[in-house]
Amino acid sequence: MTDHESDTIEHPLPGPREEPTPGFSLHWALCPKSERERERLTDRQRCPSCGHKGQWVGGGMGPKNEVGAVVYYKPALRCHCGYTHQFYMVVNDLRSEVPHGSAAEAAIASAQLKGLLPNAQYDEAILWSSALAHRGDVEAAWRQAEIAVEIEPNRGAGWFNLGCLALNKATFAEALEYFDRTLEGSEDFPSAWLNRGIALSQLGRIHEAEVSLHSFLDRYPRHRMATELLRKLQDIKQAEPQPL
Repeated sequence: MTDHESDTIEHPLPGPREEPTPGFSLHWALCPKSERERERLTDRQRCPSCGHKGQWVGGGMGPKNEVGAVVYYKPALRCHCGYTHQFYMVVNDLRSEVPHGSAAEAAIASAQLKGLLPNAQYDEAILWSSALAHRGDVEAAWRQAEIAVEIEPNRGAGWFNLGCLALNKATFAEALEYFDRTLEGSEDFPSAWLNRGIALSQLGRIHEAEVSLHSFLDRYPRHRMATELLRKLQDIKQAEPQPL
C-alpha cells in the first residue's frame, strides 16, 4: 500500500490517550536521526483535530530553541481543516543542527533531571484542548483545559483556553474571569486582552472594554478585528445621551 492510498483510508478521530502522545511535549518530542527522517516525521504528522495526514497547506519549523542541552523546534503546520498543529521536534541527533553535543535522548534526560523541562502532561492537555475545541468537541476540550489548570494554575494557556470556550458558549462573565486569570499568570498572553475586551463589550462594560482593547492594540496596532470593535464601541458611546 502506498502512502497516497493510506491517506484515503478513514481513521478514527484522534484524542487523548493514557500513554503520552509523541510530539505533544518536549519530554516526548519527536527525535529524528537523519534529515530524511525529519522530513518523513513532518510529512506524516496527523492533524489532531480532523485526523488526516498528507493535506498540510503551509507551515514552517519556526525558530530554533534551547533548554539545557536540548535543541528543538516547534513546527506549526496548518491543515486544510483550518487547524494549526504545533509539535515538538528535538534535533540533537542531526549534525547539521548540533555539530557537537549530547544526543537527543541524553539531552532530554539531563534537562528532565535538572527540572528544566515544562510539565509534559500540561503541554499535552493544552494541545489536545485546542485541537478538540477546533473540532467542536467542547466538552472534551473543556476537560483537557481543566486538567491543564489543575497541573499548572500559574500558567496562562489553560485559563486562556477555558476563556475562549466560555466566550464561544456566550457565557461572557465566566469568560471574563478566565481571561483575568490568564493575565495573572506567568506567561505573556496579549490575545487575552483582546478576548477580554470582547467579553466586556458583550457585558455592556464599554469603557473597560476600550481599555482592554487598547492594551492589545499597543502590541498589535494593525489588528483589524480589534480596531473595528474599538471603533464600534466608540460609536456606541457617542450615540448615548449626554448628561445635561
